[in-house]
Amino acid sequence: MPDVSPAPLRAPRQVAVEMLASLYQHRLLSTEQLRAMHCPHASEQWGRQVLRELKDAGYVTSTNKRGGSPGEPMRLWFLTELGASTAELTPQAEDRRIIVTDAGAAGQLQAHTLAVNDVAIAFMAAAGARGDICGPLAWRHEVAHNIGAGAGRRGERVIADAVLEYTLSGEDEIAILYRFIELDRGTMTLGSVSQKLARYARLASYSEEPGRAGTPLWRQFYPTLPAVLVVFAGRRRSELEQRMDVLASLANAEPALANSEIAVLFTLLDDLQERGPFAPIFIGAHAPDTPIDWLGRPEGS
Repeated sequence: MPDVSPAPLRAPRQVAVEMLASLYQHRLLSTEQLRAMHCPHASEQWGRQVLRELKDAGYVTSTNKRGGSPGEPMRLWFLTELGASTAELTPQAEDRRIIVTDAGAAGQLQAHTLAVNDVAIAFMAAAGARGDICGPLAWRHEVAHNIGAGAGRRGERVIADAVLEYTLSGEDEIAILYRFIELDRGTMTLGSVSQKLARYARLASYSEEPGRAGTPLWRQFYPTLPAVLVVFAGRRRSELEQRMDVLASLANAEPALANSEIAVLFTLLDDLQERGPFAPIFIGAHAPDTPIDWLGRPEGS
């Protein structure tokens, strides 16, 4: 068992603890992501200083982003075993997380993990601007949901890249909303992505009482059925737009989705980061010619 006695830190303890909790939950974060999440109004130099202190204390380590600029590489941070053990002692910690290794941090899933975190941070920024609630721990990665019996003993599942929680807290609208996040970087065939979206349709109606009109299983976890947000990233804009249009057409033609209550919305990560989720930057599978925001509202509504 590693020694988890705290090493001395010059940075404010609360910021350091919050950064450790975020790295514990989100696995891999860049310097800029951590600054945006925990000290958006502080200088870049101050944010880097906090991370250097955490590294010197043995709680975190870092690697370079794959394919980054050799002259000025993007630094990516993840927990050491000491950092993970320390994070587990904080009130924010839940079940034991999978800890990223040096090889994992530098591996093929690096870009995917960073982009999923970018999606959620865009919602964080919108919440901060509006006075809503969406904090650094408001999303969880790779959340599995049962959707029925399968060939294996475990049955069939659909695994969301992330589940995001967002609380509207204005005078006119107060609600806790959830969204399934699917990050598409063009690494899967469109057919495979379309099939995964169809599995979400099965989730909408799946009950653990086969043959009976029982309560859908998702109601045990969510107050309302979350929509699926498919976010495209990692390629030229023209390629992403073409891929989004084709996938929206496939989803619209998918019988399982056509007959399901679940909503599927599509957007580009660049638009989400630049304009935010409340701008009409999404298209729906069933009405691709009408841009909407993440709540399904057209412009001007």
